[in-house]
This record gives sequence, C-alpha cells and structure tokens, in this order.
Amino acid sequence: MDTLATIHSFWRYGVLIAAVIGLVGSIAAWLGALPPRQTARRAGVIYIIALDVQLLIGIVLWLGKGGMALPPPFRLEHPLTMILAAVAAHVGQVFARRAKTPQAAARTVAIGIAVSLLLVIVGIPGLVR
Repeated sequence: MDTLATIHSFWRYGVLIAAVIGLVGSIAAWLGALPPRQTARRAGVIYIIALDVQLLIGIVLWLGKGGMALPPPFRLEHPLTMILAAVAAHVGQVFARRAKTPQAAARTVAIGIAVSLLLVIVGIPGLVR
C-alpha cells in the first residue's frame, strides 16, 4: 500500500499539469487560436484520463486502508471532492459532444476543466487549509 500511496501522491502533479494543459488548450480553441473541435476534445480527454487514474488509485487506497478509519480530511471530504471533480470533467465532455458549434464545444470543455480543477485544488488536503 505504501508504494501505491507514493504513486498517488506523485500522480497528483500529473493531474494538475494535465488540467493546466487541458484548460489552456480548450481556451485557445474557444478563442480560435487552435482548431476547436479536435483541440478541445483532446484537451479534455488527456485531463480526464489523468484524473480517472488518480481517482482509481485513490479509491483502491481508501478501501485498502479502511476508509472510515482514516483521519478526517481523508475520511470523506477528500474522496467526495475528488469524485465531484471527476464528475464535473466528464459532464463537461458530454455536454461538449452535444454542442452545436466547435467553439461552444471548446467553451464547454474549458468550463468543465476549470470547475473540476477548482474542486481538485480545494480537495487536496493541506493545500488550502
């Protein structure tokens, strides 16, 4: 479990980097600096993959360490906030697929990533407390 906790700890930087890259890419596509449809989709998918891997590792750790026996920030606040972040990112991608124009799709991806990133930052223990 210690190796998995170390991987979870370091992978968060990959999630944050993917979020920044996804946010910059989707905003650039929204503003017309890059081709909107492909750029927004790729930006969102890269971030979602990184976040989903992190979430899966976190769930395995939470279950393996007896979730409710963990100290308060790790008991419920951290897992629930991160699940909400993943939901926000996925919902942004789904709504982007239904958008009528490529710019609207890019805007939707940017908003989904921004909301998700905000939840990730709030949910990282010790970062905002």
